[in-house]
Amino acid sequence: MSASPVPPPGADPTDPTDPTDRAGDGGDERTGLNRRRAIRAAAVAVVVGIPGGLALSQVLGDGDDPVDDPDRRRIRWAANSNDQNLTDSRQVLISAFQKAHPDITVDLRLVPFSTDATRQALIQAVRAGTGEPDVYLGDVIWPAEFAAEQLAMPLDDEFDQNFWDRFDPVALAASTYRGRIYAAPYFANRGVLYYRPDLLAQVGRRPPTTWEELEETATMLRDVGRTEYRLAWQGAAYEGLTCVWTEFAASAGGRTLDETGTRSTIDSPACVRALRLMRGLVERGITHPDLTMLREPLATKLFNDGKVAFMRGWNTADTAIGTNPEGYAATSLPTFAGAPAPGFSAVGGWSMFVNPHTSKIAAVRTFIEWMTSVPAQRTLSRYGQMPANRSVLADRTLVNDSPVLAVTRDARSVARPASTPRYQQISRAVYTHVNLALGGEVTPEEALARAHRDITAALR
Repeated sequence: MSASPVPPPGADPTDPTDPTDRAGDGGDERTGLNRRRAIRAAAVAVVVGIPGGLALSQVLGDGDDPVDDPDRRRIRWAANSNDQNLTDSRQVLISAFQKAHPDITVDLRLVPFSTDATRQALIQAVRAGTGEPDVYLGDVIWPAEFAAEQLAMPLDDEFDQNFWDRFDPVALAASTYRGRIYAAPYFANRGVLYYRPDLLAQVGRRPPTTWEELEETATMLRDVGRTEYRLAWQGAAYEGLTCVWTEFAASAGGRTLDETGTRSTIDSPACVRALRLMRGLVERGITHPDLTMLREPLATKLFNDGKVAFMRGWNTADTAIGTNPEGYAATSLPTFAGAPAPGFSAVGGWSMFVNPHTSKIAAVRTFIEWMTSVPAQRTLSRYGQMPANRSVLADRTLVNDSPVLAVTRDARSVARPASTPRYQQISRAVYTHVNLALGGEVTPEEALARAHRDITAALR
């Protein structure tokens, strides 16, 4: 029985620098190493003394276990590592769950680290109709598509209202398709602005609250030669750029689709303003010269290596930054001059989906209820994840020394336009044409006109 994911063609799912990486994530903060040591210590504290130990992990669909398992108290959970640093909370939480519910066994099914590869593996497994896996982690942008394709069970009637009240309304709305809820939020991600406080102090500047202020500060840093480059974000033609675009557009007062999710509004004046500013930062040398090729791991590495003073990244990037506390800090994303602050932060994260073919719904309900409960979510936060449970996130006594958690608590959330089953095509239209504009191959106006055309065609 293998414990290693099956890599997609040409990719290594265990490699956080793989170009198919996701857009999508306590202890001692004195150094990144010490924080990871604290995580390992937490894992030992949870695992030691568990009667019976853990069921062995295996690759989803490797055939070692009968898919028609009659044991209604033994469930299969498909979940990949959800951290740029591949720090693993899965077995820790399974151990704690089995200690609380010794009559239920959870077998972990491994899937690739890459979001796209995970999606394909899960689609294939669920469509087989065997009930394998019973429950699985999925991206927050999947509910509409998976619901329309009957790959996920509606969960409204499986939990009472008190259960659903534990989640952020924006995250819960992202789990809804045609009035039904198809996923329970598990952990959340939000975009934040990482910065170098030591460099800002040298030029007498505070963390910027607008993109215009950030450009002024970056120009000052350039003039005094403090950094080789100034700003990085995820600018490659992939899902990460759709997230960045959604934030810029929302802060400018624009959106990709209208409120009904049935009509493109990406060519609006507000969206033009957003893309003009993004392209202007590139033209004026504020961004890293390789911006149009940057994905999460490389952008994080540039910031970690001191190559840029500012980086837009997910809250999960914090676990991959190994500097001391004085070396970095985080704040809310900037907005546009004259617009309300802070800027908007894209909703990311992963949720619990249920296979519509499972025959073990009672055990699955118990598992989801516990995994989104206060004890489990507090443990999850110690792995650098933003809890989906609102009461845990709001708890100021939460044991998590990350400077990012306080920022994500107060984030202004904006969802990607994923309320339609055609989201994959819509996102492709966004990141393809925005990337071309950032690279100077087309004007912002032309890029958005082309995106509008492609999105309109996808929605027909």
